[in-house]
Amino acid sequence: MVFFKIVIFLLLINITPVLLSIILGDVGNQPIDFGFSLKNGRQLLGAHKTIRGFIGAIVVGGILGFFMEFPVSISLLAASLSMLGDLLSSLIKRQLGLEPGVRIVILDQVFEASFPIAFFYKADYLSLPLAIACLLFFVPMAHAASILGEEMDFKQAGGRLRYVRSSRQFKHWRSCHEPLPVVARYLNFENSFLFRYSFEGFLKLTRLYEKGLENALDVQLKKVRITDSRIGSPFAPFTILFISDLHIDGLDGLLDRLIRLVDPLEVDVCLLGGDFRFKMYGGFYKTTSKLRKLVRHIHAREGIYGVLGNHDCLEFAPELEDTGICMLINDAEAIERNGHRLWIVGVDDPHYYKCHDLEKALVKTGKDDYKILLSHSPEIINDCKGDEVNLCLCGHTHGGQIRFPGIGAPYTHVKVPRRFTLGSWRYGSIKGYTTSGAGSSGVPVRFHCHPEIVLITVRKFILNP
Repeated sequence: MVFFKIVIFLLLINITPVLLSIILGDVGNQPIDFGFSLKNGRQLLGAHKTIRGFIGAIVVGGILGFFMEFPVSISLLAASLSMLGDLLSSLIKRQLGLEPGVRIVILDQVFEASFPIAFFYKADYLSLPLAIACLLFFVPMAHAASILGEEMDFKQAGGRLRYVRSSRQFKHWRSCHEPLPVVARYLNFENSFLFRYSFEGFLKLTRLYEKGLENALDVQLKKVRITDSRIGSPFAPFTILFISDLHIDGLDGLLDRLIRLVDPLEVDVCLLGGDFRFKMYGGFYKTTSKLRKLVRHIHAREGIYGVLGNHDCLEFAPELEDTGICMLINDAEAIERNGHRLWIVGVDDPHYYKCHDLEKALVKTGKDDYKILLSHSPEIINDCKGDEVNLCLCGHTHGGQIRFPGIGAPYTHVKVPRRFTLGSWRYGSIKGYTTSGAGSSGVPVRFHCHPEIVLITVRKFILNP
C-alpha cells in the first residue's frame, strides 16, 4: 500500500543523517550553514545540520524510490523537500533560542513530513484523508526514531561493539562507554535508564516532577568566608568562584540561570569541580557548546581551572580546554604575586575512575606555599594525612539532591563520613567545603536541597603576638 511506502520512505530519510554520523564520524562533517550567525548572535541552523547529512538523505531517497517503484525524479524531489523542511525546523528553533539537539515534538517533524506529503498528494499518490493520516502517523514514529538514533550514536547495542570507522568515534566508545558489567550497569543509578525513567514516572504520577524541576533551576549564589593565617599577604583577600556538578546539558534553562548569577561577579579565580555533562557516556558537543557560552560570562583575573568528574572521561579534557578551562589532571598551576606563590592543585576523579594521584599533583608545590586542592569528590581525604594542602574544594554529592526535613539525604554516594558531604568541614589542618552542586543528575529534580554556585573569600587571619 502506497501509504506505508511513503511513511517508511520518510522515516528512512529522516534517520539517514544520524546513521551517517555513526558510520563516518567526522568525515565530511561540514555544517550546512558554515557556522554563520545572525545579527542577534544566534546560529542560523547549528553545527549538527551538515552537508553530508543533507546530500546523503537525498541520495538515499533516490535509492529507496527505485526499490519502492517511485520514479527517480519523484523520490529525489520528495527527499529534497523533506530535508528543506528539516532545515526550516532547525532555523525556527535557533531563532527561538533553543540549543541544537533539543527535541520538540511536532515542530521537529511537521515540515520535513508535510512538504513531501503535500508533494505526493499533488502528484496523486495520496488522497487528502490519506495525506493527513500519513502526517499524523509519521510524527510520533519520527520522534521515536530520533530518540533511538541518539541512543545508537552514544551507546553499545546488545553488548556488541558497533561498527565505526572514524578514530574520533572509536575514542568516544573506548573512553566514554559504560565500563561496568551488565548487571552493575542496571543497578548503578547514575548509569541506569531503568532508574531514571521509573523514578521520573513516579514523580510525574505523584505530580511532584514539575516542582522538582523548578527547584533544580533555582540555583543560589552562596557566599563562604574562610580565614587562614597561612595565606600570603599579597593574596589576601583571595576570591574563588567555585562551581561543581554542572551537568549543563541535562536541564533546559540552567545555562541562562547560571549566566545571570556569574556575569556580575569579579573574582581572582574560578574553579570547576567536574561532572560537566549529564550522562556518563556519549559525545560532548552539546556540553561544550553550553560551556563556551558560560565561560564567556566568567570574569576571573587568574583564569578558570577544572578537574574531571565521574561523568567526564579523559577524552573530554581537550574539548574542555578548548572552551577556555585549564584542566588539572593530577597536576598543579602556580599563581605568583610579589614573590609569594599560591597553587591550584587538581586531581583526577577519586570516586569512579579512581585515577587520582595526589602525591603526583603536589610534586611541584613548595612546603610553605598556600595550596588549594580541587577534587571532584570529598573521597580524596582518604588519601590525605591532614596537612598536605590548606584548602580543599569538592563536589559530587549534590548534597544528596533529595533531602528530607529532619533526616537529611538518604544517600550521598560517597564513602566518607557524612560531615564531609555538604558544606564546610575540617580534616586535620585542611579546611574544606563540599558544594551541593549547580546541576542535577539521574533525574533532574531537587527537593529540600538548593543547587548552588559558591563565592569563597579567603582572608588572612593574623594572630596577635
